[in-house]
Amino acid sequence: MKHLALLLATALLSLSLTNLLVAEPFNTAVEAYHESKYGESIEQFEEALTDGESAAVRHNLALSYFQNDRLGEATWQLERAARLAPLNSSYQFKLGALRQQLGLYERSVSWWQSASSALQVNAWILIVAICFWTLLALILLPRVGRMNRTLVLKLATTLSVIGLSLSSAAIVIQYFDMPAGIVIYDEPTTLRHAPASAAPEAGMARPGERVKLSERYLGFVKVETEAKIVGWMPEEGFRAL
Repeated sequence: MKHLALLLATALLSLSLTNLLVAEPFNTAVEAYHESKYGESIEQFEEALTDGESAAVRHNLALSYFQNDRLGEATWQLERAARLAPLNSSYQFKLGALRQQLGLYERSVSWWQSASSALQVNAWILIVAICFWTLLALILLPRVGRMNRTLVLKLATTLSVIGLSLSSAAIVIQYFDMPAGIVIYDEPTTLRHAPASAAPEAGMARPGERVKLSERYLGFVKVETEAKIVGWMPEEGFRAL
């Protein structure tokens, strides 16, 4: 229970975000949490998300779900908080502590993996296209127009190269290195060799485990777990990140 104690030691919620402090139902959720009314705090934090997703709200939802013994949901919420705020070491620490308590790998998603998920793949592709054409123009125009390469042009070229490199790396990471979602069941679930509840067992997926998604079929999803087990599970137990 040591790691859970560390998780709860910082359960004084993120009250320093001024854009949330003045808004309801966030304040109501904080009050409910401190009164140990965790079901109510979950409802109020969920309502707060209707005004826009926030890492702080996701973090506080995770604490509320944890106190309500819904560990799969708590893990998902912390994963989202860590992705929305990849440089927040507190979120990373709590996520690692919770995953370790669940018997999962201690390794948390690194900051560069989280940063790659700050935008959707389509957005990164758009940035790649903009940077590529900008870079091409910056290379060709001085030659065609017989212009001197000024400091401004050199700086713009450097920024375009950096943008092209970082956005390309983000696309690669999202496709090959990032999990697609989380197992949100609070108990281990059986993976099957086929999308049917009577199909032979392929292995187990644990609560809060990160999985990669490959197929969907008739209410089932085919996933690969962190332990490299591939199988089908009910779609209701999977939630995309």
